[in-house]
Amino acid sequence: MKVPKSHFNRFKKECLRWQEKLGLTCYRAYFEQKDLPGNYAEIKGNEPGGVALLLLCTKRDQDYGDPEQHAKHEVIHLLLHRLVWLAQQRYVTEDEIHREWEALVRRLEKVLK
Repeated sequence: MKVPKSHFNRFKKECLRWQEKLGLTCYRAYFEQKDLPGNYAEIKGNEPGGVALLLLCTKRDQDYGDPEQHAKHEVIHLLLHRLVWLAQQRYVTEDEIHREWEALVRRLEKVLK
């Protein structure tokens, strides 16, 4: 199924709300809707440039959930992005960093309701 434009607009609005709420206004947020095989949403950050690209999928399945939940999840990734970026500047495997990053995001999702 195609993700409607209204879901993309809800995603953007909720991302901006959480960005403000979590004090992440040091990032310029840009939004795109594109095919994301295996994911409903993603974030790409550029720490030196202070830029965050928040992506929402163009296709969904039955387990899609709501765009507000995807927005909160991705902004939590943004909250932790600098920590991850800094860790990647050191000698730690990317797989270890990614596993811990996702675990922290899941924990914060439960707390930030």
